[in-house]
Amino acid sequence: MDAYNRHGKKHRSQPSLSDVEDMFHAVTALYKDGVFVIVDALDECQMSNNVRSKFIKTLLQLQSRGTNVNLLATSRPEPDIMEAFSGYSYLEIIAQKDDIERYIRNRMSDWHVVSNYPDLRDEVVSCIISVADGMFLLARLFLESLKSKVSARRIRETMKKLRKSSQEKNPKLALLRQAYDSVMERINGQPSDYKELANHVLSWIVCAKRPVKTIEVQYAWAVRDCEGRIEEAAVPDVEDMLLACCELVVVDKESDIIRLVHCTAQEYFQDTLTRWFPDGHSNIANTCVSYLSFNDFSGGPVKTREEAYERLEKPLFSYAVDHWGHHISACPSSTFRLIDRLKDPEWSVSMGSMISSSYFLCMPRILIQTDKTRQAERR
Repeated sequence: MDAYNRHGKKHRSQPSLSDVEDMFHAVTALYKDGVFVIVDALDECQMSNNVRSKFIKTLLQLQSRGTNVNLLATSRPEPDIMEAFSGYSYLEIIAQKDDIERYIRNRMSDWHVVSNYPDLRDEVVSCIISVADGMFLLARLFLESLKSKVSARRIRETMKKLRKSSQEKNPKLALLRQAYDSVMERINGQPSDYKELANHVLSWIVCAKRPVKTIEVQYAWAVRDCEGRIEEAAVPDVEDMLLACCELVVVDKESDIIRLVHCTAQEYFQDTLTRWFPDGHSNIANTCVSYLSFNDFSGGPVKTREEAYERLEKPLFSYAVDHWGHHISACPSSTFRLIDRLKDPEWSVSMGSMISSSYFLCMPRILIQTDKTRQAERR
């Protein structure tokens, strides 16, 4: 209750990690028979700003502080995670060949090319099982890559390349790179609108300063086609976004965060950023600046907390206010365009209102205390 009073609806602030840890132990103390904590895909926790190391440290502290806390974490065998959990019991889980074969054969049922060549079906199954090495993601990516081929000859040529990559010094890395290269070739081979939409979605996910919600990416697309305000008719459908990205992207149903299907995809795009999204940061910066120039934000600084809340509830507003500067600094070529924008008096007033809105909510308790001080001075 104390935490709710400090961070609840009135203040809308986030509790600290220490606050959350204290609340957790207060709750676990109520269950004498033990509490089970399950953390799935720990390797997908972001590493920037030491987030993952801090999270793992807190997890292990939860168990050390409470003897009734049982912890289970699933993860790829990343070095930092393996080191943090050294000394703890672990079980290695690898997909069995029979499971992957069943998956492949089910997905090949409507594949017309292989139906004309009985031996080709078995060749595909054998090839994918051998190169996927127990990794379902690789099996799915390779299968989709092969299904895009229109002849048996081209299918066999692609399988030959897969087998060659599997013989390299770091076969898993080489195969993943080849798989993602193939997906990007399919994406860029789509009709122009779908190609453009896919590259927009992927560049936002890869270049964004924080995980982004689906509605934020949708509105960012609409900003490109709108002037002065967002038109709902310009907002793309979520299903079209996912379809355009050729299964590289998923939406988390609980948080509505849109993200890449696997952390290896994030690693791939970070390594190939200038190849696929050379203007990624520049485009996001322009979108943020354009959005903050819309009519909804032209009324000057907010005067009440309620007005600030209303403004912050608009999709994309918080991201644009908090991170437009980051994207500008990541693309020096956009600096001159920004200077021209800043010379516009109307935009300067609009930006002043943005900063005011953000600051108003960042320090609500200080503002309240300031109001009380001023009232006391008047007396």
